[in-house]
Amino acid sequence: MSQVYPMMRGSAALLIPLLCLVIYGEEFTRFNWIGLGLIVVGLFALSGIFSNRITKQSVITTLLTGTIGISITGYTLTDKSILLFMSPAGLLQIYNLAGFIALGAPALHSKKIKQEWLLNRRLILIGSIIAPSSYLLFLLAMQFAPISHISPIREISIVFGTILASIVLKEKQGAGRIGYSAIILLGIILIGFF
Repeated sequence: MSQVYPMMRGSAALLIPLLCLVIYGEEFTRFNWIGLGLIVVGLFALSGIFSNRITKQSVITTLLTGTIGISITGYTLTDKSILLFMSPAGLLQIYNLAGFIALGAPALHSKKIKQEWLLNRRLILIGSIIAPSSYLLFLLAMQFAPISHISPIREISIVFGTILASIVLKEKQGAGRIGYSAIILLGIILIGFF
């Protein structure tokens, strides 16, 4: 997780501002360009490309996380376009309905809903409030600020995810990955705040 999560979220933090320059005509300062450079360096460092231990697994991991980053970029830019004619709450409800349609039948078919509820009801309730609320806040922010600036700020979760993977999951090379994630974070800050 300390390698994969920063790569997939960080690649979106890189792609979204670049595409916003073209699609929405947003502008960048020199600090923003330096920030993008730091994100690129941090992402390449996390991918292992700077080490002499490039393996088939690291190449596959980089390709898969890059694909996820492209997906995150796609749905974020799509959301921005949809918000031109729909409210953030309406868009969030569409996501909720789509999730229910896509995941309702498999969940019922598994016959484990009752068991899951008994084991994790507190986490389920907390997650059902926090997850949509955080995305609703992001959708609201997209209406008031350039997406090339607020989208990278959202990816501050990269550092938290990397730290938690190192501490909670006891992943190896945690200190180095935290350092690379901090480089990505600095790039995100330069894009988001300058």
